[in-house]
Amino acid sequence: EFQNKVYVAHECIRNFFNASLPFTNFDVIAIPDLPTYRYMSQYGMLIVRESELQTNGISEIMREIMYQWIGTFITPDWWTEAYINKALISFLASELVIEINGEAEFNGKYPMTILYSLYYELGKRYPHSRITGMKQELNSHKIELTIRMLKHVLGMESFKNGIRKFISDYKNRSFKGSDLWNTLSKQAKIDKTLDKELSILEISESWLKQSRLPIIEITRDYETRTAIIQQKVYLRERPHDVPDQDKMLWWIPLFVIRQDTLNFFNNTYLWMKKIKQIKISNLPPQHEFIIVNPEEIGPFPVNYDEKNWNMLSDFLQTENGTKNIPAYTR
Repeated sequence: EFQNKVYVAHECIRNFFNASLPFTNFDVIAIPDLPTYRYMSQYGMLIVRESELQTNGISEIMREIMYQWIGTFITPDWWTEAYINKALISFLASELVIEINGEAEFNGKYPMTILYSLYYELGKRYPHSRITGMKQELNSHKIELTIRMLKHVLGMESFKNGIRKFISDYKNRSFKGSDLWNTLSKQAKIDKTLDKELSILEISESWLKQSRLPIIEITRDYETRTAIIQQKVYLRERPHDVPDQDKMLWWIPLFVIRQDTLNFFNNTYLWMKKIKQIKISNLPPQHEFIIVNPEEIGPFPVNYDEKNWNMLSDFLQTENGTKNIPAYTR
């Protein structure tokens, strides 16, 4: 069974990247009392603690085998790029596991577990409690969720094309984080899924170079069917006491779902381009709600005016509400 999991994972990754590794054999070595780590990856080889051969699931195997491509076939230029390496592996491995067996292995908790841990920690006055290891882990999570957001923005096909181009261009070479973002940008513009004047590098850096996350606040004008959308730093405690919070701005994709359509497969969005406030129009009538950031596409919470919250609450207490609004959005 373990051999079959390795084969399935290897083939899924190879097909996704459209790239084969430059060797004919991939060896798995089981060691009864492997200390410290459950898995150790070497080029063309996976060393595993023997007890792991009996575990259920494929996610850990998927991550470890993906290191053969991202980490060895292409290699981070310096240790500072290791966060992007880890985040990209974690996201792609999770996507492939979900493709294989749906949400069953993650019990419907991916990516919400890491998302809410970010909300909790980065909303503090002093994030990470000054613990370096925690900071590094949270940085990796934030990069992973940024990659997930970009996948939704660009669409899966364009995103996949960009990743394949990235693997092809940097095989047997080292890469910097900017190489990933620039490759995704170039491919998205070829695929016409990103406006020519925009840059994935600039968008991603607004998320990765700031130590916080934003919150979006929406106030609707029901008479004119417009809304004011503002962004600010998300803080759970002592919001008046965080330096430079007024200078923190992000590139935020705004996906808006209307009650009159409830189309969660609509990829139409608009950018909030590192500005504090924008105004949107052509919203539904005053008796219908809107949902922004469905399925938590971007790593940011949303707060509505009281009337929109009440309409959402009332709808979610109906059978249609629980049937038509996906779980992550609820």
